[in-house]
Amino acid sequence: MPENKLLSALQMYETVAESAAALTDNMDGQCFPSTERKPLCLSDILSKLRNEMNNGSEKLKVDEDDIVSDVLHYYKESEFNPRKRVPISLNVRVAIDTGGILRQVFSDVFSALAENKDGLHLFKGAAKRKVPVFTNMHVLTGIFEVLGKIIAHSIIQNGPGFPCLAPVIYSYISSGDLECVLLKASCMDVRHQEPLSTYIDQLRDANQEELDRLNADWDFMQMLMECGERRLVTVSGEE
Repeated sequence: MPENKLLSALQMYETVAESAAALTDNMDGQCFPSTERKPLCLSDILSKLRNEMNNGSEKLKVDEDDIVSDVLHYYKESEFNPRKRVPISLNVRVAIDTGGILRQVFSDVFSALAENKDGLHLFKGAAKRKVPVFTNMHVLTGIFEVLGKIIAHSIIQNGPGFPCLAPVIYSYISSGDLECVLLKASCMDVRHQEPLSTYIDQLRDANQEELDRLNADWDFMQMLMECGERRLVTVSGEE
């Protein structure tokens, strides 16, 4: 089958299955019209998700003292269905969720994650200019993918968004063009070099006791992990 015919079918239909069915029904050689489809923008994707939500729902019970953990656990489950609405109930409060509880819970979760109150240390930077922290653990757990699901599901249920990131991060999420986005990056979004130079000065001629203190410094260890280094610093360098 000609490649241009396959491409035309994929452009006309949204899924491979629908394209295959259409091609099967048109084995007489009929050509599909050439169509150019504009790539979906973020608002189009969210609108599409909202329109696909059905009348089904799945209640989410959360503990007010452990909201972040409960919400993350729910959205990490492989059975999570984005097409179902999620009425939320609090274990210490009897109320029907008509939207207010959902908005409050998501707001509390987003605030806790942005301010690293949960112990995950996902972001760095000033308020409203947060940038994600890269670590091997964050990649392995897929925590930012989970957070993206929560944000999208909140928005399509008329909940809050996540207005905490630096503008350059939103540009990258919406465009996916890293080279273009980097041109818009501000010095406010880049880690200051002063802590790095301070650590270098401390490492020079340091004895083991001083290195042990550095190894217990969360910011220092975080910097090492962001560089892909998992070993502790020692005088001999063996670890």
